[in-house]
Amino acid sequence: MRPDLANPIGLMHGGIIASLIDTGLAYALLLREDIQDALHAGRSLVTVDLRVKYLRPVSAGAVTCESRIIRMGRQIIHMEAVVTNDDGKEVARGDAIYTTATPRTPSPDSSETAG
Repeated sequence: MRPDLANPIGLMHGGIIASLIDTGLAYALLLREDIQDALHAGRSLVTVDLRVKYLRPVSAGAVTCESRIIRMGRQIIHMEAVVTNDDGKEVARGDAIYTTATPRTPSPDSSETAG
């Protein structure tokens, strides 16, 4: 484990594991042709809900995330992931809800200003 991934007590930070789960799930979706078609059509992949259950600490070595789609609905996609350590022991489980959305484009005459 790289030192910059550790929390103050030397364990892998939970946010790193949560980001790994979210990213692993998204990449699993990107392998699907229907999701690729939606993205090429201008839609975006959006995480609606992400839950992580931490099962054991990681103080050394690497972790691996395996992701799978539980249910692929028309609007809602339910997925889950399992993160394991070098010994193959589960360190975290995650489940998430994704959807695709069309990004809103501000109109040229919009009165919204930055700052």
